[in-house]
This record gives sequence, C-alpha cells and structure tokens, in this order.
Amino acid sequence: MPEVRFAQALQSHVPCPPQQVDAVPDALLRDVLDAAFRAAPSLRGYVLDEQGDLRPHIALFADGRSLPGTPALDAPLPSGCRRIDVIQALSGG
Repeated sequence: MPEVRFAQALQSHVPCPPQQVDAVPDALLRDVLDAAFRAAPSLRGYVLDEQGDLRPHIALFADGRSLPGTPALDAPLPSGCRRIDVIQALSGG
C-alpha cells in the first residue's frame, strides 16, 4: 500500500494531504494516481492533461527514484514501492 504525496506547490492549488492507496499486484502507476485523485478530483487537471498524459511540468518519483514521465503511467508500480511523490518539475535558465 504505497503512500502518494503531492508537492506543496500543487497543494497550494488543491489541498491533498499524503494518502495511503491500495494497490493490487501489477497495478499501474496510473491506477495508483487515479485512486489518489478520488480524494482530490480537481488535482487531476494539475497533474494530467486532457488526454490523460502527465503534464510536462510534473515529475514522478517512486521511493525517491525519478520515473520517465507519461510512459511511467502505463508501467506497473515498481515492486515493493512504498511512496510515490508527485512534484512540479523546475525549468528555466
């Protein structure tokens, strides 16, 4: 049962405290995020675009390891994963 945590920058738009999400074996990351969005439905629009893909300014981490954007959504949750962090990616120059 991983914990899904949303960065403070996202929580400033939509309150969403960390939450424990039930994940069946071979659950996709998308399924885990969908479960988290049930607690804060309006957060979906900040994280996913209209096609259900990860927005370019969002980064995902599983147990501290970066996941590769939208392709990660349709990949199984890493085995034994205990924490998913959803953060706003930084850019600039």
